[in-house]
Amino acid sequence: TKRISQILQVPDKPCVIHTRNVNPADVNTSYNIHWHIGQVTIKECIKNQLLVTILEEPCFDILRTKKCLGYAVDLQLEIIAGMVGISIAITSQQDKFSVKEIHDHVLDFIKEMQEFVNALPDEKFQGVLLFLFIISTMFSEHRDGLLYAKHSNDEDFEEWNAEIAKGEYRFDRVDTEAFFLKRINKEEVIEAFKS
Repeated sequence: TKRISQILQVPDKPCVIHTRNVNPADVNTSYNIHWHIGQVTIKECIKNQLLVTILEEPCFDILRTKKCLGYAVDLQLEIIAGMVGISIAITSQQDKFSVKEIHDHVLDFIKEMQEFVNALPDEKFQGVLLFLFIISTMFSEHRDGLLYAKHSNDEDFEEWNAEIAKGEYRFDRVDTEAFFLKRINKEEVIEAFKS
């Protein structure tokens, strides 16, 4: 079977897509803001994944726990048909917060996070970098003070099938990601956030 993907191209400016709830009596609302990055290299994708990893905990803590904007708050890097973007999704209730109020809080959060990332201590940045390296490579072993990727045949098979399904055929993706993770610095992530 051939897989067909359709992607809607929206104008290169802020775009709002609003749909009504199927059940008009339901006050639940779903808000999703997406920053489209576009097609990127593996290194650029890793920079953005590192940025998302740094911001995940503050996003949940500030928007969900402190501001109580919704019962579900999620920040993630999205890769759809080779296009990369970062999104924040909030599931809330209209009788508590309007979509505009949620949107304003999210934009305030993003401004606050620019300062947070700039002030992030190097030790914390290195800790997040190590965490992402271990997660990205699934397993690691420590030899001679260095981390090395380690795979099982089943993991390789799943990764290769995913590459074929995506049509990208980067069978060395995990090793390439590990290569870049060892070389990315905080300034590169700050620059990725600015752009």
